[in-house]
Amino acid sequence: MIFHVGWPKTATTSMQAELVGYPNLAGKPFGHGETARAIPTIDGIVRLQDWSPRDLDQLIDATRHDAALPVLLSDEVLIAMPQREWFESLVGPFEVANRLARAQGDKRIFFTLRDPRRQLRSTWLHHVREGRVQTYPQFLDRVRRDRLESRGTFAVAALVERYVDLFGVANLTVGFTEDYTKSPVDFWRRFGSAQDIQEMESYVACDGPRLNETLLGPITYELLVNRMLHRYAAVRRIDDIRPLRRWMTRKVSRRMTANNEKYFARHADIENRLVEELNSDIARVRGLIKMI
Repeated sequence: MIFHVGWPKTATTSMQAELVGYPNLAGKPFGHGETARAIPTIDGIVRLQDWSPRDLDQLIDATRHDAALPVLLSDEVLIAMPQREWFESLVGPFEVANRLARAQGDKRIFFTLRDPRRQLRSTWLHHVREGRVQTYPQFLDRVRRDRLESRGTFAVAALVERYVDLFGVANLTVGFTEDYTKSPVDFWRRFGSAQDIQEMESYVACDGPRLNETLLGPITYELLVNRMLHRYAAVRRIDDIRPLRRWMTRKVSRRMTANNEKYFARHADIENRLVEELNSDIARVRGLIKMI
């Protein structure tokens, strides 16, 4: 059993889209027959306070169509994201690790990591695209506090060390988004070698990674639109403004010229300090477990 624990904005979705030809695949792969069966199980792993590992074992057994290959479970929610409001209900990434460790049989972990600066910006931009009003400095402050408390998306070293304690360092492998985007075929070949899967590249559809980093407009403009929409929703008593936000993004933001570098440059000091701390965490991970 291989658990793909992909940090947000590390090309997890792109990898899932390429893995649909792998026979023993569960999680959130698009167009795969096991999706409907996997989603309730994974939702139970990350949300329910009272759950049974039997559900996970049954999913693994049902997904094993080729007895010669390990089952691969890939889903972003295996990393909880307290920087986003609707993830506050999750049990947390450390508890998720504890629950995964209770599955039967041999278990391995595959992490995907990314350059911290790019990941920070991409994660925050994704939040803005979903309608959040939070500014970049506010987001960075939340990331720093979560990291100091060993919680959240960017508590990389602390979470990896927990997985080492639970699964053993020999059962952990790390891949980097930058290596994947440079050469997806070579990335999957090295992944297969690390996981003892012969000709892994033959199971994946490597037509180029599809990373969601589209900058739809000047970020200051989108933050202003988000504030206006939240006020409009409060006055009109609209519970969910996401459909309206999607319409605004589709009709308006795409017509704007992206100019976000100036925005990020204004917050370079706080960003640089946090990136240095996160790079230190990744260095700890590199010195601890094997890379592909």
